[in-house]
Amino acid sequence: MTLEATKNAVAFAMFDLEKTIKDEGRIRTTTDGIFQRMTVTTTTGTGFVSGTLTADDYWRYVGNGRGPGNMPPVQNIRSWIERAGLRLSAWAVAKSIAKFGTRAHRQGKPNVFLSAADKWEKGEAVSRAMSTGADEVGDWAFEIVKRNLKP
Repeated sequence: MTLEATKNAVAFAMFDLEKTIKDEGRIRTTTDGIFQRMTVTTTTGTGFVSGTLTADDYWRYVGNGRGPGNMPPVQNIRSWIERAGLRLSAWAVAKSIAKFGTRAHRQGKPNVFLSAADKWEKGEAVSRAMSTGADEVGDWAFEIVKRNLKP
């Protein structure tokens, strides 16, 4: 069974997810380094097609921030400060985040990746991938039934 049309539809849907996340991130974040390092892949095997989006491990804090507790990595804060062109002490920012959390967290803002994925899930690219997959699997099943019918 080849699922070429489904593979193409899933690849397009994953591209659309990446674009949706980047668009949402540009609206709500200071820097876009995490968005530049995102990758999407499409994998196929016997009877399946899978899409994967990979991002830096701190994706869960993008847009919604980080709550108080442990101190975030100072080097990551330093890199963010440099990319944003700010003149701040990375250590002081990290200590403040550890004590109070980030402003986005205190304001209850949603995560960029999750809110973008919610929008994407309701969009045309996902609908098309699901429809294409259902059509191809249905055609495949019909061919099997026809082949196995006894005259």
